[in-house]
Amino acid sequence: MHSLLLRQINRYLGSPDEIPENLLPFLEAISASYVADDSDRSLIDHSLDVMSTELEERNQALRRELNERRQAESRIEQSLSLLRATLDATADGIVAVDSGQHVESFNVRFLEMWHIPPEAIGGLHAREITVLMARQLMAPDAFIEMARHFDTHPDVERCEVLDLDDGRILECYSRPRRIGEQIVGRVWSFRDITERRQAETRLAYMANYDSVTGLPNRHLLRERLDRAIKHEARSHRHLAIMFLDLDNFKSINDTLGHDVGDRVLQVVANRLLACLRESDTVARIGGDEFTVLVEDMTTMESIAALAQQIIDSLSLPFPLDGREMFCTVSVGIAIYPDDSESLDGLMKSADSAMYRAKEQGRNTYRFFTEDMHRRAYERLLLENRLRGALKRGEFQLHYQPQIDVASGATVGIEALLRWNDEERGLVPPVEFIGVLEDTGMIVEVGHWVLEEACAFNQSLREIGLPPIRVAVNISPRQFRQKGLVESIRQILSNTGLGAEYLDLEITESVLVDAVDAPDVLERLSGMGVRLSIDDFGTGYSSLSYLKRFPIDTLKIDRSFVRDIMTDSDDAAITVAIIALSRSLRLKVLAEGVETAEQLASLRHHGCDEIQGFLYARPMPGDALVAWLRQEQHVALLHA
Repeated sequence: MHSLLLRQINRYLGSPDEIPENLLPFLEAISASYVADDSDRSLIDHSLDVMSTELEERNQALRRELNERRQAESRIEQSLSLLRATLDATADGIVAVDSGQHVESFNVRFLEMWHIPPEAIGGLHAREITVLMARQLMAPDAFIEMARHFDTHPDVERCEVLDLDDGRILECYSRPRRIGEQIVGRVWSFRDITERRQAETRLAYMANYDSVTGLPNRHLLRERLDRAIKHEARSHRHLAIMFLDLDNFKSINDTLGHDVGDRVLQVVANRLLACLRESDTVARIGGDEFTVLVEDMTTMESIAALAQQIIDSLSLPFPLDGREMFCTVSVGIAIYPDDSESLDGLMKSADSAMYRAKEQGRNTYRFFTEDMHRRAYERLLLENRLRGALKRGEFQLHYQPQIDVASGATVGIEALLRWNDEERGLVPPVEFIGVLEDTGMIVEVGHWVLEEACAFNQSLREIGLPPIRVAVNISPRQFRQKGLVESIRQILSNTGLGAEYLDLEITESVLVDAVDAPDVLERLSGMGVRLSIDDFGTGYSSLSYLKRFPIDTLKIDRSFVRDIMTDSDDAAITVAIIALSRSLRLKVLAEGVETAEQLASLRHHGCDEIQGFLYARPMPGDALVAWLRQEQHVALLHA
């Protein structure tokens, strides 16, 4: 019987043994109910325990899921923040629209690039934005048409360059936005490439045009010449190419500086353009070298006339900083197809003709002839030989006496450079002096000449001969070298020669072209060095230079002396130079005196000194020593 039922019987009925028989079945049924109730209660308690555990587990799972969702949302927020920051930081303008043409996203740069207020874009449809952008373009219709094309062809990617009214250039790239295989919108990006395009334009200009003059450069000239040759070949017509070299530009550039030199080049370019037709091309191909391409040439006479027009134009003074500069030009001309049918051959022919013009006096033009290539090749060989001549000891000095007209005594000698090439033998000065000057080798060789001449003159005194002066020619390029005065001072100190026994001969062009000529000449004169103007009357000096500069002697060029007895003009010029020297208290020396009649005329008009074959040819140093000793001996006999 159930324990709870037994306790109840004991409490109310007494001992279970006293229970009537007839109640036992009833009590057994009640006991069975109690047992069943206990079983149900136990089952319910167990179920509650199980449910509590499941609920706790489910609750924990929900909490974990919630935390994971919050973490995912945080990561999404961070990603969106990073994406937004990245979009706003990029230099490109970006806008994204959905398939319904609504704006989904954009960055600040897009708004700035297209001048769209931030508060306005939220209410704009993509088509309205397209119209707003199109209004700022040089070609608005093309942009709108492109946007419409995307409506019917949503899968198209496209890249275009947009030119804006304000001068900016944008690169536009548009591509569809996909989720899986489905197109859900479109992304536009805009990049400002204005500076890049400007840089590309500048680079293209620099690749084809000269930065100083704005003229085509060598590269563009070759392109145009190549195109012109092909055109003329098809049409069986001629063209001409001219090579121009400014004759004394280097002196301007070296003396006045590159800024002034650039201004001269600009004036030259403008004058050349003024001489040409629009169909012609003028290019600057080097420092002082220009090339003119004349297409559809008519006659040789017309080309010659054009060349002369160019020469005349560039012969005019160049007014710069209150003074007039002079810069002549040598022109070489080659004709297609007569002189060559190739581009390089034609340019080579014109170059050879230009050098021929320089050799024949400069400030002139020459057409190419067949022998010019040979001459150009010979000049190249000559130049190569010259470069090692000083080290090989092939240079030597000859000396020509300078005679006092009144006494007949030797008062000076002129040092004259000679080149005895070990392969070619004795090379005439006219063939190599110009090459030395053109290549700049004259500076080093000129220094050697000064040292040798001063040392030789000092040696004459040391062997007991009467003191005389030695004249040394200073080339324009040598005169422009910084440190010339100190170099001469050092040479005089090293050799022991007194400054009064050195006579420096300069040309008239040095007085005109060298900006620092007054200072250099004053310093040399202050040292006691004598100064002479060589070949006076053949240049373009002004009388004011003779008054301003400390000149001691004028040398009459041999071209005037040669015909003094037969040409009245030369005689008049010679007499005028002598008279001018007298009025300025300068000495005058006549070169190239070969006859007694010339000497008599010069003596009659008051010439101080002469130099020429009448008395002596240039001679080596040992021969001069013998000549001077003989003169000394004769003088002693007549004493």
